[in-house]
Amino acid sequence: RRRSESDVTPRVEPRAIHEVLFVGGPLALFLLWFAIGFPLFVRLQTPPKEAMDVYVMGKKWMWKFAYAGGPNGVDTLYVPAGRPVRLLLTSRDVIHSFYLPAFRVKQDAVPGRYTQTWFQAERPGRYEIFCAEYCGVGHSAMLGEVVVLPAAQFDAWLDESRRSAAVASAQDSTQSDPSPATTLVDQ
Repeated sequence: RRRSESDVTPRVEPRAIHEVLFVGGPLALFLLWFAIGFPLFVRLQTPPKEAMDVYVMGKKWMWKFAYAGGPNGVDTLYVPAGRPVRLLLTSRDVIHSFYLPAFRVKQDAVPGRYTQTWFQAERPGRYEIFCAEYCGVGHSAMLGEVVVLPAAQFDAWLDESRRSAAVASAQDSTQSDPSPATTLVDQ
């Protein structure tokens, strides 16, 4: 029905207590959730002090892993079982998203910035890595693998990889360095 010109909507003036309750109640509830949740978030995001560092670079269309003082790898990350691993991520070209669903880890790799995340694998095995951010034509082929080794086997692998890298770099330097008797003109 259509109202007449004389029908006016009544003006409702809420009491101050109602306004305080309608604003203050939800505000107090959300502040309580924040006070409970934020310390938990910080605790879950902060890696343990004894975590092993691995530097991760996302590039079109691969993951490159570098261990502190150790070997580099492409698309395969070796980690020890039962030890925390901190990943320091960056990207060389576009935004990538490091996604390790088996450990519930997902973190963006942004060009020019470093982000971090961490995890601790408990059981040896092989687990898939995906890029969860569309990064171009080869995005679906940007796959990787985490190989979780028992701690002693991982330590042996790391030592062997470091020795192999040292031998390879020593051979490269002796082959590429000219002898002192050779000049630039002779080369």
